[in-house]
Amino acid sequence: MNGLEEIVLAIGKKADNMAKDIISRAKLEADKIIEDAEKEGELRAEKIKAQGEQKASRIVESAKAGVVSNEALSVLTFKSETTGEIIDEINEHIGALPDKEYFEVIEKLVVSNYHKNESGIISFSKEDTARVPKDFIEKINNKISGDNAKLTLGESVPIKNGFILKYNDIEENCSFKAITDSKRDDLKDIVNATLFA
Repeated sequence: MNGLEEIVLAIGKKADNMAKDIISRAKLEADKIIEDAEKEGELRAEKIKAQGEQKASRIVESAKAGVVSNEALSVLTFKSETTGEIIDEINEHIGALPDKEYFEVIEKLVVSNYHKNESGIISFSKEDTARVPKDFIEKINNKISGDNAKLTLGESVPIKNGFILKYNDIEENCSFKAITDSKRDDLKDIVNATLFA
């Protein structure tokens, strides 16, 4: 091996090491983003819980004054409204994330919802289509290519946050609203257990 080949080999090894380091740091950063989002969610839940406890306390005091059945209905209504508001606030919070963090969430959702052995189309809202990172579709396809799957970017669709996957005549609505609506009962149980236990 001549000197030039040794230099090229050394540069290649250095580039591989740098790439591994960048990937490692990116994974740590992604884990930190998720951890921070969870902490922020817990803080918001605690704040809402404190507000709920105050309101519940006032309702209990009113119930003691003889308005038991109406107040019980008010407590149930409050719990239901509060739970719905929290779920909606979570959707808004995710939608308002900075582009990098938002598309990290989208990437995880795509990877858990794509169809193996099929080519499909992924479509976003007009606003999200404008902010899709240049290498996003390529990055997704690299993650799902082992399952002989591929996605191409489609035209904008009328949703707020999230995406639509289309495989031939089948459309999967993966907007945040559709996902939370499909899991609303489970989410309500979790929120109620956290806030009103």
